[in-house]
Amino acid sequence: MACPHLQRVLVLSEREDIVTRLCEGILESGVEFTHIAVCGVSGLIIGVEVATKLHKELLVVRKKGGEHHSSNIVEHNPLTRVNGYIFLDDLIASGDTFGYVESCIYEYAKHYADVLTDDSFAFRGIALYLDTEYESECKSLDFHGNEIEFPEFDGNPIIAAL
Repeated sequence: MACPHLQRVLVLSEREDIVTRLCEGILESGVEFTHIAVCGVSGLIIGVEVATKLHKELLVVRKKGGEHHSSNIVEHNPLTRVNGYIFLDDLIASGDTFGYVESCIYEYAKHYADVLTDDSFAFRGIALYLDTEYESECKSLDFHGNEIEFPEFDGNPIIAAL
């Protein structure tokens, strides 16, 4: 039996609803980006479907301490240029996962200048997809001196743009 938040993305009908509502919310936000960043199992499950529907590429950030067969912390299609990304997550409790993902992508970008554009690895926003049952304790995040405020949860995915 999966943990409750993972169970929601494993159930086909719930996953389809999450992906549909998340895609609609992202499109309505007007945020411009080429990549979707994800971390963890539920993020990857949802991220692949959202990226496919929106015709976006993925930045996959491996969790700390996990066993894997790659020395890369960040994986992405090297044939594509990153021009902004949004981070998909189930919810923001403390902001630690977001901070980890952002720092990993920043470090990755420094070492792979061939995939950069002027503003290429710029973080553009967060999309939260499971705040329906687990309302985020975190109402805002500090991103390099810019505050990202999360709107009140209304039953739809929360999209917070920088």
